[in-house]
Amino acid sequence: MNNNKNTQYLLNSLVSFQEQIQNLEKIIKNNDYQSMIQSTSDTINHVYEQNQLLYTLLDIRSYGYMNDYQFKKALTDREKMIEIAPTSTTGYARTGHLLSMYGYQLRAIKVYDQGLDISLQQQQQKEAMIPHTTDQRATHVSETDELESGKAIAVQQSEIYIDPFQILPEELLTNIVACLPQNIKLTCIQVSKSWRFRILGCIEAWNDFALGKEEYENKNMALLSISSHFGHHVQNLTMNTDSPIVWSSCMKKLQQEHFGRIRSLQITGRK
Repeated sequence: MNNNKNTQYLLNSLVSFQEQIQNLEKIIKNNDYQSMIQSTSDTINHVYEQNQLLYTLLDIRSYGYMNDYQFKKALTDREKMIEIAPTSTTGYARTGHLLSMYGYQLRAIKVYDQGLDISLQQQQQKEAMIPHTTDQRATHVSETDELESGKAIAVQQSEIYIDPFQILPEELLTNIVACLPQNIKLTCIQVSKSWRFRILGCIEAWNDFALGKEEYENKNMALLSISSHFGHHVQNLTMNTDSPIVWSSCMKKLQQEHFGRIRSLQITGRK
């Protein structure tokens, strides 16, 4: 972001608008109608330009939010920039950079692609109308380069895979897995064989095991189908379900001693 350039534009715009208002006040007092028409016309044109002023203000504020680690507020401002000027590639470049900076690479790539599509459309329209001057070509190439380089970085970052089970300390991983809701554990188990082995073998993760209500029947059955791998860790079993299928499966697992170490059994869903 060219912060100095934007700030200078902002200051110049504010000074210009203030001067126009002061001049208009004098004209009204003097009943100078021709000057009044001209001055109000100039002011009206200036008001139309305020979208650019608002655009610049949003750009500056979002830059502040971004560097103050207020991601959501920064993103709101940058999306507003796109809303104000949907054909300007700057808003897409700024938004893509923010998303990529905070790790949302796929979203960043999508925004960069939108900006590149607009840039291509503008290039084709201009070439069809009039030949470009050298300066116009340089400006357009610069804007396109910013989008393409930003997208390239986001693509590169999206291909970096970090396995927390390979880099985090065992104690920390145990605490994390133990805090995960059951449905999230079920999802994580399906990521890879190594994740499945580590999560199912985590004693603390399965101290408490609950079978949810009827709407969770599929997840309940999925967990019961692998209970032989973690059931021996369960100490507190809660059956909060009316589903006959889940009940039948759970009773079968109890008979097979999958939950052979339970200390408490709480039944809350059976009528």
